[in-house]
Amino acid sequence: MKLLKNTSLALLSTLIMSTQSSVAEVLTEVQLHATLGIVTHFILDDESKNFKPPKKTGQVNSYETNGLQVFDGSLKDDGFYQKGVTPNYSRNDGDEIVTDHITGLQWQDDVAVASVQKPWLEPIKYSQCTGTNGQALDVSQCSVTAGDTATSYCLNLTLGGHTDWRLPNIKELVSLSHYGQSNPAIDSTFQNTEFIRCWSSTTDASDSGHAWSVNFSSGGQYGNNKNYSFYVRCVRAGQ
Repeated sequence: MKLLKNTSLALLSTLIMSTQSSVAEVLTEVQLHATLGIVTHFILDDESKNFKPPKKTGQVNSYETNGLQVFDGSLKDDGFYQKGVTPNYSRNDGDEIVTDHITGLQWQDDVAVASVQKPWLEPIKYSQCTGTNGQALDVSQCSVTAGDTATSYCLNLTLGGHTDWRLPNIKELVSLSHYGQSNPAIDSTFQNTEFIRCWSSTTDASDSGHAWSVNFSSGGQYGNNKNYSFYVRCVRAGQ
């Protein structure tokens, strides 16, 4: 997209120079601005094709840092502004799949979601990744998700006749957090929920031995050692 934009801008520059030098009497200043406007709108429209509006967080109250609720509007947070799109989910009970109609993502919601736990890395890979347990440090092993892992579990999952499941990234996973409730902090459309932490596919940028998870007891995000076993909720469709 950046290449398309840069190319379009280069063409616009050529058009402007050409217009000023040879066809200025044909294309007036008003017409030139109109032409540039049309092309600019085309670029913006093209860039926004995959735009997904943010969902409301579910928070409806405002609280001070001491935990006391604020009623006078003095604290301008999600509970005050109520911005974003209202979440919209539906569940296919036969397939045990929940569809998020805002993002277009489909989520696994069978009983395995609340029972199956997997590590992000197998123990030997984690030891090599971190250089522990007598293993030589090899950071290349920090991203090897083969074996009995959360990533492989999703890739091998068949649910609702679909085989294209994957482990969600942290932005996708935390989009399910409902900050207006707890235990679970997720929409009631989901019938199977893990109350501890659930793995995402996103590695912690500051530590390749850690990956991000979401705790659906509170909806919070956490970085954890990749050898820990957490729950898994797989996702399918575009990111």
